[in-house]
Amino acid sequence: MKRLHANPEFAAKQAVRASERMKRLHADPEFAERQSAASSERMKRLNADPEFAAASSERMKRLHADPKFAAKQAADASARMKRLHADPEFAARQAARASECMKRLHANPEFAARQAAGASERMKRMNAERRLQRSGLSYVSQPISRAPLLEA
Repeated sequence: MKRLHANPEFAAKQAVRASERMKRLHADPEFAERQSAASSERMKRLNADPEFAAASSERMKRLHADPKFAAKQAADASARMKRLHADPEFAARQAARASECMKRLHANPEFAARQAAGASERMKRMNAERRLQRSGLSYVSQPISRAPLLEA
């Protein structure tokens, strides 16, 4: 079989056949549910193993350190969210979940206080920027470094 799979044409045909078979099998809701449950149980068991969790974490760190991988992940996530939010039912459910989450967070006095303080700081910064723009002075978007200047 190794020699057969070394042949690119054979390997490609096998991949197509396997893909079609999986699509056909997963079209059966009972099969899909069994597979999903088995996969979930397998991942729970594996994630309970500290060595596996550490190795998995390292693999993900390495992957996300690669700019090409990170860009592809971001593009895929963006496309997935656009596709999902194009569905009015999903968008309504998502808005309802977000609303419930915000209600729950704002019921916490500590969160509400932090939000109010952050909003106050943002307004102060925005007003300062507007005053600078109206006065004709240039606006520097980056904070000025407090590091001592090096003498030449």
